[in-house]
Amino acid sequence: MDGVLVKESRKKIEKRPKVLTSTPVPDDLSRSLLAVCERIDSIDPGDDETLLDFDDAIQEGSVCGGRCGTPEKPFHLTYYPPRDPEKPRWYWYLELSEPELRTFATARSTTIDVYCCNSTDCGMKFSKADGFCRYCDVEGGEEQKQLESTLRELARECSNKEQFVLGYLKIKPGASRWDLIGAYNSCPDIGGRCGHFTGPEADEMLKRCREQLHGV
Repeated sequence: MDGVLVKESRKKIEKRPKVLTSTPVPDDLSRSLLAVCERIDSIDPGDDETLLDFDDAIQEGSVCGGRCGTPEKPFHLTYYPPRDPEKPRWYWYLELSEPELRTFATARSTTIDVYCCNSTDCGMKFSKADGFCRYCDVEGGEEQKQLESTLRELARECSNKEQFVLGYLKIKPGASRWDLIGAYNSCPDIGGRCGHFTGPEADEMLKRCREQLHGV
């Protein structure tokens, strides 16, 4: 999940050291994780539990991801906090065991240990020390910051997903489903207004919008 917008980039990646920090667990993160737990608990014996086992299977509140990690840390989730104008770089990439997931969901622990970038204007946080920040750990990070500013402006002008995709393809014609989902999720509020993408839906929307743009 890390760094989906630079997945196809050939720019030089230089991972910088991260700082281990004990951070308060935001209320909306606890609520979202509680919704994830409720979804897990709603699976009856005999149901297909593998429905959780892909990387966008879980979309609850402010988190999305899936049970697609290691046996020790199966839940890989991206948390999208409320936007902070002082820290425009803002995702949290979390890798959690199920006990950890339930602990943070029920506020039995009010802090979480995460690794943060050294940059004062970066709000990215990671469960692992070698987490990849697509701003601080890659050449052209400022270009990425400018791209996201353009995308936020696009999102404000859109009233549905299709409008966003049409505009996005004019910026990144060769975008993949993960490029689109990452770009869309980087924009505040649009997910709440228009809903979030699943992988297959993103593929279908990209295909349809490319046909519109190219008159196929």
